[in-house]
Amino acid sequence: MFPVASLGFRDADTLRKVFAGSYRRYTYSIPITTVPALQSIQATTAVESQYDFVCNMITARALHAAGAQINRAVDFAVNQMPRLEIVDQSSGASLFDRSDTLIENAWGTAEDPFELEQPYVFRARTVITTIITNVDLAAAMLIQVAFHGFKVPAGRI
Repeated sequence: MFPVASLGFRDADTLRKVFAGSYRRYTYSIPITTVPALQSIQATTAVESQYDFVCNMITARALHAAGAQINRAVDFAVNQMPRLEIVDQSSGASLFDRSDTLIENAWGTAEDPFELEQPYVFRARTVITTIITNVDLAAAMLIQVAFHGFKVPAGRI
């Protein structure tokens, strides 16, 4: 059973009353970002001012950005795996304890998303900053990260 107190509610009944008809599934994503070999890129997306965003899943996709393999999925058995950091700019908090988390440890696919053990609340008007570091010696990559969850009217959580 999910502890509703971890979301700031006294009990499950209060949680149901707040969310009844007032939330909707939503996905925020960073733009598809070209990350050259041996470089870091910072990409951002802003949460709307009227809603808090409760993130419970993350997905990502890494494609080759050039050459014969362009727009094909990167094979991490052949290429070095990019590193990832996600920062909530309103609080300065990182979702991970390190800035060099392997992308495979924090992502999922549309078919099998990475589920957060506990939902993370991005407050209204915050900016989600995603820092991607490509440590591969030669391959530039196209990377997109998406945050899945639901919107709740600001201040309701």
